[in-house]
Amino acid sequence: HNNGIGNFSWWIWSSSEMDANTANSHDMSCGAYLSKSSQGGVRAVRTFTLSTSSTSAPTVAIMGTSSNSFNSISVLASYFGDAQIGIIGNFPYNISSQIVFKALEHRDQVLEFSGMFQKEVAQRICQGPGNKTYGILSVLAQAFYETEYLFTVPPGVFNPPPKVDSGVLRMRRKPDYKLACDETLFFKVVKTAFNQRRKTLRNSLKSFDLSDKLKEDAIFELRPERLSVLEFVELTQKIAQDGLSDL
Repeated sequence: HNNGIGNFSWWIWSSSEMDANTANSHDMSCGAYLSKSSQGGVRAVRTFTLSTSSTSAPTVAIMGTSSNSFNSISVLASYFGDAQIGIIGNFPYNISSQIVFKALEHRDQVLEFSGMFQKEVAQRICQGPGNKTYGILSVLAQAFYETEYLFTVPPGVFNPPPKVDSGVLRMRRKPDYKLACDETLFFKVVKTAFNQRRKTLRNSLKSFDLSDKLKEDAIFELRPERLSVLEFVELTQKIAQDGLSDL
């Protein structure tokens, strides 16, 4: 269906009777279908490789569950050229963070990103400041996307059941997603700050060789988990300006 964003649409097969052969008989031989339990809940998700001969704007890249899923994002971005894409998938939990980082790397092309992760990871991506689970993924994802935790998937709906709860989230790129700072420096500041999250910014950002004058700013009294995305942008601006003042 069309989601109201130009020619961009989500497509997903959702018939319990559809198998790989049926999916491959369609124009879009992608296919991902939900096998539903008798109670109507999702019992399992099966995925197949996306391929399409359509010359129109692409719809959705439905990712598989291999350990190379995060590399596949780069392949998809290259395949679709400059076109905007959306990604949906049931991602391997052991590399789910890397997959999100790769999507962020291609943020100019990835308009929307949805998927199932380990519950704690999905919650962390959507978490706001002031919480102990708020971290690098939270800030970087929310800097460019509107994040939404959709629902929890308990182990019992899978066969065999995993040992953890799962969570489904959606990330929609912001209309004005360009940051008012050096984005490369922004990534570096965020990652460095949270690498020593229990320390104040004055201590965790020592590697930036900040001037004594800048370190007097009240923001350096805070721990990184207290800063909103906007405050991290402002912090990056101050650090960039501080570096210029030393030239």
